[in-house]
Amino acid sequence: MYKISRFILIVIFSLYNIQFLHSQELSSFKDKNQYKFSGSINLQSALYLSSDSVKLRDPFFWQLSGNFNISTPIFTIPISLTLSQQQKFDFDNFLQSQKTAVTQPFNQFGMSPKYKSLTTHIGYRSLKFSEFSLSGNQFMGIGTDFSPKDGIFKCKLIYGRFAKAIDTILPGDFSKTFERWGYGINTIIGNDKNNFGLILFKAKDISNSISGFDTLVTSQPADNLVFGITTKHKINKKINFDGEIDWSAYTYDTRREDSKLEGYTYLNNLGFLFYANTTSYLSKAMNYNLNFKEEKFDVKLAYRRIDPDYRTMGSVYLNNDFEDISGTLKYKFLKGRLNLGLTGGVQRNNLNKTKVSETIRLINSITSNYSPINNKWNLNFGFSNFNSQSQMSVVNFGDTMRFAQITKSLNLQYSLNSKLKGNNLSSFFSFNFQDANVGSNIGSINQQELKTNFYNASFGSSLILSKVNTNINLLINAVNNISNELSSSGIGPTLSISKSFKTKKNQIRTNFSFSYLKSFVEWVSSGQIINSVCSLNYQISKKQTLSLNTSLSQRKISNNENLFESITTLNYNLRF
Repeated sequence: MYKISRFILIVIFSLYNIQFLHSQELSSFKDKNQYKFSGSINLQSALYLSSDSVKLRDPFFWQLSGNFNISTPIFTIPISLTLSQQQKFDFDNFLQSQKTAVTQPFNQFGMSPKYKSLTTHIGYRSLKFSEFSLSGNQFMGIGTDFSPKDGIFKCKLIYGRFAKAIDTILPGDFSKTFERWGYGINTIIGNDKNNFGLILFKAKDISNSISGFDTLVTSQPADNLVFGITTKHKINKKINFDGEIDWSAYTYDTRREDSKLEGYTYLNNLGFLFYANTTSYLSKAMNYNLNFKEEKFDVKLAYRRIDPDYRTMGSVYLNNDFEDISGTLKYKFLKGRLNLGLTGGVQRNNLNKTKVSETIRLINSITSNYSPINNKWNLNFGFSNFNSQSQMSVVNFGDTMRFAQITKSLNLQYSLNSKLKGNNLSSFFSFNFQDANVGSNIGSINQQELKTNFYNASFGSSLILSKVNTNINLLINAVNNISNELSSSGIGPTLSISKSFKTKKNQIRTNFSFSYLKSFVEWVSSGQIINSVCSLNYQISKKQTLSLNTSLSQRKISNNENLFESITTLNYNLRF
């Protein structure tokens, strides 16, 4: 049944695109001057040398990437391609080399032909429906995006493979990866200010795509169906509202026998769209925002809730089991020269009351920025307070364990623009402080409170010598991390000098940087890192660039053990 649905989708995509191509004015193809082929090719190679017997990376690396664009009177076709040594590439048997590649191979190719408001995606592409449905996951397949500028109807369609089958058990990893296919549609009716949208996303693992699938314990073939509703509405000139709610039906193991779900009878009658059994679960996610905007201030109220175990195959990672409400206020003073921002909110988890602990977080922050009329200096200030409390009942002892974490952070930055003998000089100073206190108690037994203080201070200056085409940058950075058990710190400068040379034909740009970092544990020297980088960039012609980059580093730890590393990179770029 799933193969039949895949065939039907391919036919729909083909007819959908043929309809648009058939309506084109084919007579416009007669003018050959309107055809253009442009793009760029980039070839990069790197040589790595190390004094360590255990190499941290391959001694040699190469990568070829290209971006091309075909322009015709009717449509444009952007194409991207990436090849490297990280995956074997066989030109004589291309399909077989891709079939035996990893889940998402490093070698990738794709194109996105565009005709007016219609864009077709072919190859390795990514599309986004929403945060809780299809959130930019990469797939190998085909997709279309119909977005007329002034139209009231917009539509996105996708179909493709979201994961390749990995039938090899690697050392230390006893799981395998099933081949995963998916498709979806996202329609929006309305304009940019007022619209209503529907989302349908379906993905499923092919159980027989790997060997031994019927007895696997660490890997289970899954099935997922997501249905969502989005809306955006401009209530008046000052008030805007947008929201989204998605329902995700997820079956964790499709090998189980069919089973009717109590309370969700509609999931039992969706046919090939969803396979329900005892491992199926239905959850929802929602997000609502209300904005009020005036000339001098902006207010935003937000509510978000993601049910426990909410999952979608259209997102790589998504937090779940939390609910929060927050508010943000931004205000402008002194004709916009002084900006003030306030944020406050509360968040909780354990929404289904099934966990042994529940956490409540209080968040508040303040930020400000001031710039004088002449913009010679700028001052930024920020403060945030993160308060988290957890409570867990210990049934065996009849006691209650409480856990609390309070994190405060403060950041300050001051920048100054001035002149030095007619040259531009800019300097800045920044300071960041973070205080984290963690404590807990079980009944009357108080645990030791863990305190961590983090300090970071930086000073930097940049001098532009325009007459000699030279830039000089100096940065001094210092960090100190103090906890209950020990303190660690580090300090060091970074100096970089860049200069451009004008030759009879083209320009040569050079850059040299040197950095030194000294580290301490309990104020006793624990090692140092010395790093130097030299780069050369030569403009061969208006469309060709050649660059060479060499870095040398020395790492010395407390036992006087030295590690030397060298990386040389050669890069060639051609634009046409």
